Amino acid sequence: METTVTGQDPNKCVICAQPKYADGKMCSDCRNKLTELSIPSWVKIFAASVLCLMVIGIIRMPKFLSACMHSARGEKAQKEHRYKTAEKELTYVAAMFPDNVENNARLIICCGHNLDYKGMAEVSQRAADEKSEELTLIDEANDVIHKVTASLPSPKLDSLLARIGRPDKPSTIDSLKEFIALNPDDFFASFILANYYYDTQDWTKTDSITNMLLSKDPENIKALGLMAAIKRENKQYDSAIYFYDKMLEWNAELPEAISGKARVELKRNRDGEAKKFAEESYALDSTNSASLEAMALVDYFSGHRSEANKMLACIPKATTGDSMIAARVMDVLNGKTKYR
Repeated sequence: METTVTGQDPNKCVICAQPKYADGKMCSDCRNKLTELSIPSWVKIFAASVLCLMVIGIIRMPKFLSACMHSARGEKAQKEHRYKTAEKELTYVAAMFPDNVENNARLIICCGHNLDYKGMAEVSQRAADEKSEELTLIDEANDVIHKVTASLPSPKLDSLLARIGRPDKPSTIDSLKEFIALNPDDFFASFILANYYYDTQDWTKTDSITNMLLSKDPENIKALGLMAAIKRENKQYDSAIYFYDKMLEWNAELPEAISGKARVELKRNRDGEAKKFAEESYALDSTNSASLEAMALVDYFSGHRSEANKMLACIPKATTGDSMIAARVMDVLNGKTKYR
């Protein structure tokens, strides 16, 4: 009788060793028994669960991939000090994962550098009770919050201004000076006084106070901007560009600095360069009053009066910037103020 290499008779069933009645290795009875074996219920449930998780994963995967992509872009932009771009990317992530602590910390940093105080407050409130192991990132976010808070009006100063009104005449300025004498570390009080002297073109006093503020905080964006304006109005154009560039080291996409450079170039009759800076600022933030001012001035000096007036009309609706800009631009467009 023929046998296999293992000694198994090929004419018998491999399970019961009975003679086979059909082709194959098993007899009909053994084959039927195996076919009738049922799969346990728990195996079916487990398989269904795995399948369900796979379906959910496939559905949600694009969302996670998109969030990861925007998060990576935001982190890269932040490292390069391109805070406008970073805030845009990280805001996209926050819409999907509002409780992500690391993303919220990065958003706070970006909002602070973009002078977006409302956005920073909203994110801070959302992230107030969250914990994270990224201590360096959290410390950086807290440092930005402290710097912003220090450069805003204190409750004491708010109370004074509510009582005396806008400090734009000698009597109210005397009250402000008395307040500063009692509160020498109140940044915004000194900044208001410096702005008063700037408006009255007392350049010596403006320069002195602004230098004092920068000695305390060399990166303070308000003080850097005021110093750049002082240099511009005194025709020290290279020095003005220097201070605007210092602002751009702090935030490479800051419209106030880029539009400021446009105004300097207009002063020294470099209208082509001014147009480039104005358009760059406007492209970054078309709702920023400093961007709109630069565009209005560029249009005006290039002979496009109707376009300049359109930009002027948009300034009161701007979401950011100096509320006095509209009046300042109107005086130039109406010929009341000689810009150059």
